[in-house]
Amino acid sequence: MVALMMSGCREGIRDEEIKADLTMKAKEDLNFAGVQFYVENAQVTLSGSCPTLKSRALLIQKIKAIHVVDTIINNLEIAPVVLTTTFGLKQDVDSILSKYPTVTALVTDSIVVIKGKVKDQEHGKLLRSLGELSDQVRADQLERSL
Repeated sequence: MVALMMSGCREGIRDEEIKADLTMKAKEDLNFAGVQFYVENAQVTLSGSCPTLKSRALLIQKIKAIHVVDTIINNLEIAPVVLTTTFGLKQDVDSILSKYPTVTALVTDSIVVIKGKVKDQEHGKLLRSLGELSDQVRADQLERSL
């Protein structure tokens, strides 16, 4: 039982480390500009858009280079990605979410929509942190867990 609990703790820490690594890569690589990502049990789930097949392939290649990633679920579409004035807000939101591996956000016109799972005791802290960036934060499908 103790080993199982320790394994669960390591999974959570590993997920947070993967999410932090992805967040850093997203700040350095424009291929991540239209992409949302979350991590659970060393599985990275991608959604959003990449402008070309090549940009999607490069993005996936970077994620595969993270040796602790077990699986990548690719829900990315090939579609135009337009960098607007909210791109900086998206990067700031991603920085906050680096501590919350199972939460993702869509930022459009200064509106931040978040969804995913967060520990019950971290729910308020997450919303306050995001609220400091934008007064238009919606918690769609944000599940609380233990």
